[in-house]
Amino acid sequence: MPDTNLISEKLNLSEDELLRELATGVSKGASATDLAKRGKEIYGNLKSKLQEKICRSELVRKTFENGDRVALVAALLDCVAGSITGVSPVTFCVLLAREGVSSLCVASWKAAVQ
Repeated sequence: MPDTNLISEKLNLSEDELLRELATGVSKGASATDLAKRGKEIYGNLKSKLQEKICRSELVRKTFENGDRVALVAALLDCVAGSITGVSPVTFCVLLAREGVSSLCVASWKAAVQ
């Protein structure tokens, strides 16, 4: 089970702090601005790569519907476990939960209902 204290701590960080953290491991020596830009690029790439996996997860969908952000991040972590290397999966999942899983999955969730 994911560390809910760590998730809660990350949920309190700003988007820029999260993006810089996402890029820190792969962009050594970069400025804060460069880290944020690189983090945004990494986040976008991971989101595209993992969209189908995330949106097909019943656990993610049900947890999203319950409205508990910490539980949603934990469900996202369970879903993407093993698919993210080199960067913090917790940070990625917090960014995704903050942006909105529904915007990522709206098309596939609508198709599933029909």
